[in-house]
Amino acid sequence: MAGDSPAGDTDTSPKAAAARPAARRRVFSFPKEARIANRARFLELYAAPGRKLAGKFFVLFSGPAPEGAERHRLGVTAAKRTFHESHERNRAKRLLRESFRLACGSIGGQPRDFVLVARRPILGAKCGQVRAEFERLAKKAVKNGAPQGGQSAASDSAMDATHGAATTAASDSATTADHGAATVS
Repeated sequence: MAGDSPAGDTDTSPKAAAARPAARRRVFSFPKEARIANRARFLELYAAPGRKLAGKFFVLFSGPAPEGAERHRLGVTAAKRTFHESHERNRAKRLLRESFRLACGSIGGQPRDFVLVARRPILGAKCGQVRAEFERLAKKAVKNGAPQGGQSAASDSAMDATHGAATTAASDSATTADHGAATVS
């Protein structure tokens, strides 16, 4: 018949994909449960003190995943300021997502949220290099993020909120001074 593929199914709708046997479903996907899609969550992770780790290819921000999360989650950004062409931003984000997918099982620990901000050198990197850097930084974040010395997660987040408010106020005054809006009496 016209339009039929040799495999027999041309329907690519989500319903048709769910009806296919498990062996024929997309194995290399980035499911919704593994994504951070909420802008507010990105901002929380950016603002959390001591949760930032920088590497050659990206900057990693991390924090504990919300209650009920069963797996690590990922958010990815690639700024237009850094990557002028859309194909560059897309490649950077693809490399970061694939590195997360491949390394997620080896990170261990409690579920965490990771936000990766791509840096320009990632364009010349191979997937293995980016994966190795992600594994190294993510394991460090998991190790550093665990409450220590009998400190509970609730007191850890309360301490983060207190330090975050002081850091925000200090950075606001520094930003004002940088932009020349502050007046000297």
